[in-house]
Amino acid sequence: MFGAKADVVAAMLFYMVVSLAIVFLNYAIFTSVVRLPVFVSWFQMVVSLICSILMGHLGTMIPSLSFFPQYEFKWDIAVQVLPLTLSYVGNIAFNNVCLQLVQVSTYQVARSSTIFWNICLSYFILNMRTSTQAFLACMMVVSGLVVGALDPSTLSFFGVVTGTIGSVFWALYSVNTKKYMKVVDDNQFLLLMYNITWSIVLFIPAIWMAGEWPKLNQVPTDLTQWVTVKVWIAMVVSGVFGFLMSIAVFVCIKLTNPVTFNIVGTVKACVQSVGGIVFLGDTVSIQSLMGIMLCVGGSYWYAAAKQAEGKGNTASAKPQVQYQKVEQDVEMTAGGSKHETA
Repeated sequence: MFGAKADVVAAMLFYMVVSLAIVFLNYAIFTSVVRLPVFVSWFQMVVSLICSILMGHLGTMIPSLSFFPQYEFKWDIAVQVLPLTLSYVGNIAFNNVCLQLVQVSTYQVARSSTIFWNICLSYFILNMRTSTQAFLACMMVVSGLVVGALDPSTLSFFGVVTGTIGSVFWALYSVNTKKYMKVVDDNQFLLLMYNITWSIVLFIPAIWMAGEWPKLNQVPTDLTQWVTVKVWIAMVVSGVFGFLMSIAVFVCIKLTNPVTFNIVGTVKACVQSVGGIVFLGDTVSIQSLMGIMLCVGGSYWYAAAKQAEGKGNTASAKPQVQYQKVEQDVEMTAGGSKHETA
C-alpha cells in the first residue's frame, strides 16, 4: 500500500518538476539565449525524435519501458495523421511565441482561453453540449483573461493574441485526437512519433513565416567558444524535457485519477505564477493577481464540473445498458434473430 502511494507521489512530483522546468527553461532561452522561439521549437522536435528512437530501443530491453513502441513512420498512416499534426505544430509555435512575449506569472492567463475554444469546438465538431457548471467555470476563466489583458504592464496585447491562437490550435488538437488515435491502434506514443516526425518538416516553413529565417545567423555556431556550447546544451536539455513531458503526463494519468491530475495541474499553475514573481521579478499588480486567481480557480472549477458531468453520464448509461440486454434476451428467447448481425 505504501509502495502504491509512493508511486503516485513520485508521478505527481515528476510531472510538476518537468512541467515547470520546461516553462522556465524555454522562457530563459526565448528571452535571453536564442530569441527565435519557432526555430528553437524545431530543434526541440529533432531532439524529441532522437529520444523517441532511443526509448523505442530501450523498451525492447527494459520491461518497465516496454510501454513505448519502437519508432515507425508508415506513409499511409502519416498522411492520415497530417491534419492533426498541423494543429500540433500551430499550438507549439504560437504558445512558445506567447511565452516570449509575456511574463511567466501571466503565461497561464494568456493561454487560458483553451477551455472556451474546447467548449466551442466540441459543440460544433462533436456536437457535445456542456453543463451549466462547466460553462459558468469557463466564463470565470474568460473574465480572468479579460481582467489580465486590461493591464498592459503585465500582459502584452500580442502575448494575448498569440496565446489565444495557440489555444485555438490546442483545442483543435485535443478535440480531434480521439478520432486520429484509431489510426495508430489507440497508441498515444505512436501518435506522438508521427507528430514529432511531421513537425520537423512543418516547422521549417513556420520558421520562415515567423520571420526568423533571416535571423538564424544570430544562433552561435562556434563550438570552440564555451558560450556557444552552453547555448546548445540549453536547447538540447529543453528538447529532452519537452519529450519527458509526454512521459510525465502518461505516467501521472495512469497512476492517478482525473481529479488528482487536475489538482496537480492547478498547483503547478500557482507555483509557476509565484515562481515568475519571486525568481524572475515579474511585475505584479492587483489586476494581474485577480486575472491569475480567476483563471486558475476557474480552470479547477471547470475540471471538477467535467468530472462530475462524466460520472453522471456513466451512471445514466448503466440502466440503458441493462435495458438493452433484457430486450435482447427477450427477442432471442422468442426465436428471433434480430441481434445476430448487431
